[in-house]
Amino acid sequence: MVEITALNQNRPYPNLSCNSWHNNEDGSSKWVCVQTEYVDEDKLWVENPASPFMKAVYSHNYKLVKIDLATIKYSIKLYGS
Repeated sequence: MVEITALNQNRPYPNLSCNSWHNNEDGSSKWVCVQTEYVDEDKLWVENPASPFMKAVYSHNYKLVKIDLATIKYSIKLYGS
């Protein structure tokens, strides 16, 4: 997932670590396969079904994440177990 910072420029959002998942890694604190983003006032909601290539859920790492846009702090609201 990226943030568009300027015309033709972007950066990993919220950071590079969250965007660096690779197959066979723990995806509990990383984006495995982001499907949907939604802004609700000052919060960004991110749905991560953790289903690479939409084949199957990877290692119970699906999650719904709420990110405070002012502080970039996030909390996981729903998490696969």
